[in-house]
Amino acid sequence: MVFVAFLISGFLYKEGKIKFLPSKSKNVSPPNIMAEVPFMGKKFQLAYESLPEDPVLKIALFEEGESWSGDGEFDFSSFYLGESSLFLSSQKNARSTARLKLSQGFDFQAFAYYKLFINPRTDVSNIEELSLNFLAEDGGKYKYRIGNLNSGWNLLVLEKEKFTLAEAGDGGEITEVVIDLVSRPKTASSVNLDFLWAEKSNNYLDEWNFTNSQFISLGKIGSLPATLFSGSGTATLKKISSAKDYTFKARFRPLTTGQFGFFLRSNPSNGYGYYFTIGGADASSWQISKSGFFDGKNKSEILIKGEITNFKMEKEKNCFLKAELKGSKLIFLFSLDDKDYGRIAEILDDSFASGGVGIFSRGATFLVDGLLFLQ
Repeated sequence: MVFVAFLISGFLYKEGKIKFLPSKSKNVSPPNIMAEVPFMGKKFQLAYESLPEDPVLKIALFEEGESWSGDGEFDFSSFYLGESSLFLSSQKNARSTARLKLSQGFDFQAFAYYKLFINPRTDVSNIEELSLNFLAEDGGKYKYRIGNLNSGWNLLVLEKEKFTLAEAGDGGEITEVVIDLVSRPKTASSVNLDFLWAEKSNNYLDEWNFTNSQFISLGKIGSLPATLFSGSGTATLKKISSAKDYTFKARFRPLTTGQFGFFLRSNPSNGYGYYFTIGGADASSWQISKSGFFDGKNKSEILIKGEITNFKMEKEKNCFLKAELKGSKLIFLFSLDDKDYGRIAEILDDSFASGGVGIFSRGATFLVDGLLFLQ
């Protein structure tokens, strides 16, 4: 163990990451580097090979064309994904119910997590009961009572084990979704609901460093699994904690407005690193920035920004981002087909010599796949 520690210390000393004697300088600033053993592989591609077959299931989109019945109605002015959500309201302790007959049933026990976007439109204290129910063809009923909501859109992660068996059955397929809302006496409550899906496992999270697990989910692009990011935050690949010179690319599919892009030569513990940002759906802007300890304080700086002329990003349309980093030379590229890449920017900056690689979002929801790292 002492020999291994000596080798690692020798490597970091040679790379200039650590020093064995104190510096003579009196003006010491927190460094914009991390002392990490670098990723030694030539290539890394995120493939989620450990995922089970058909790992994700879309249950309800809350869009026109779905056969909802009962007290709910489509809301085309307030929604999270797509073009609409389902609005459900209750007054004076009356029960309001929305029902959806599924065109194809599914096995409740086959999925470990159920996820749903929900937005309480009134004070959450006015809600006496809000529940998601799955009804089976044999009369079985699984119920989840929803609580602890915040204002604005919430992403609920509902574990299968926390559903209660409200009515016993013989394990038949789920054929109907029922959502119940009951307000407290002498009050009114209402909610918007959007995009209900299920995941068989969350072991895809093992690939990422993150601060909020709700930032990362699983989705699909076509028939293949893809990482679904929602909200604001960063996530870096665990297997590439430190790298210097490399090429990194990925396919993005924005589902909402909001900014997204790469987090490069990054330190996930403090947010230091370079950010390659695209303006998101309904925008054509881009920006290269950095966040770190500069001029004696923590701050962010825009290095360069601009517009992609004659282009505007659309929801559910693919785009490809690529970054090529070599020393202080940083090149950023954009493509619509992963073949013809246009150079967005080329800059010289030596603020960060190495770090991790990952994804960045500011108020966006988007899918990502095809992550490829080469060095």
